[in-house]
Amino acid sequence: MKRLISGKSLLVFLEVVLLIAVIILSIVHAGKNALVSTESTEDLSESNTEINNDIEESQTGDDSEVVEQAEPTVDMPETVFSQTVTDRLAQMSTEEKVAQLFFITPEALTGMDAVNVAGNSTKAAYDTYPVGGLIYSEVNFQGQLQTSQLMNGMQSIAQEKMGFEVFLAVEELGGDYSPLASSNHYEITGSPQELAAERDEEMVHEAAVDISEYLNAEGFNAVLAPNMDLSGEGYSYGEDTEVAEVMIKSAVSTYREAGIHTVATSYQEGTVYDGNTYRAAIEAGADILMVAAGQFGDGNAIADTRSSLGYTGVIITGDLSDAQITGRYSAGEAAVAAVNAGADMLYNPADFKEAYDAVLDAVGNGSISTQRLDEAAGRVLSVKLSE
Repeated sequence: MKRLISGKSLLVFLEVVLLIAVIILSIVHAGKNALVSTESTEDLSESNTEINNDIEESQTGDDSEVVEQAEPTVDMPETVFSQTVTDRLAQMSTEEKVAQLFFITPEALTGMDAVNVAGNSTKAAYDTYPVGGLIYSEVNFQGQLQTSQLMNGMQSIAQEKMGFEVFLAVEELGGDYSPLASSNHYEITGSPQELAAERDEEMVHEAAVDISEYLNAEGFNAVLAPNMDLSGEGYSYGEDTEVAEVMIKSAVSTYREAGIHTVATSYQEGTVYDGNTYRAAIEAGADILMVAAGQFGDGNAIADTRSSLGYTGVIITGDLSDAQITGRYSAGEAAVAAVNAGADMLYNPADFKEAYDAVLDAVGNGSISTQRLDEAAGRVLSVKLSE
């Protein structure tokens, strides 16, 4: 006679069959999810690439050759944050991280026509939007005492809210490009073009020393200088690459010695790009590099800066209120595209709050990854928390 299968053996057999069935169903389900995920990622990638390409095209101007966006073909240099930065990032909310990416005017922050006092309205606005940097101009200056009170008050508000500094900057280049000196009656230095014409590195150093002294006296901790263009305009050091390199290094190193953060700038209109001027700013220790899309020929401008020059510091966009951008894209679209292209800070969007909300929403829905947000905010904090 055949032996009957015991109840215990039958139970074991049925458990094995059930387990196999579960495994098969899991594999099939995972495969479907992977396909959906891949298709969604590809759609998002194509959308971001289209926006970035269009922004670069818009900034080349009507008479320029269209710059095509290409994927970088080399590895990006790795950015490693200190434990201090890592710990501080862990303590920050997503909203605070997003706010740190913005470098805007105090008027954009508060909604006022002209900010001359860091009072309750400014405090309320900063508590809601603790931005990474503020850029000031003639409309904010009414004398040396008033300006120093404005800067010191703003820095106190930032320290109380975040526990670290906010970039307080002015674009003070010398000559006709001296809004602070002109408004508050400081001696105006020669323009970059005039200093370059003398081919005297010491004159550039002395000019930067003079500017640093009244920046520090007024409470500024950052300057949008030097300009790295080779345009031949008064704000630049001329069209000679070798001369410009020497002047840029001298200016950056002098500001650093004075404790002033440097935002090495580059204008979007009429820009003549030469990687050597960027390399000079990097070697001298520039804290932030302004990279305008469309400057670098083939490929993503920011990827080229990092891969070709090995730069791991903060990259800020050019002026996002430029008509070449606002004529084709909303403030939110431009801001999200710039962050996804690798920008760490967003300079002067046409509508700050729209841009902020768009970036925050993009992080929330995953179109900007939390890793990309932490990378950008971490680079900003690395400058602010450096010892």
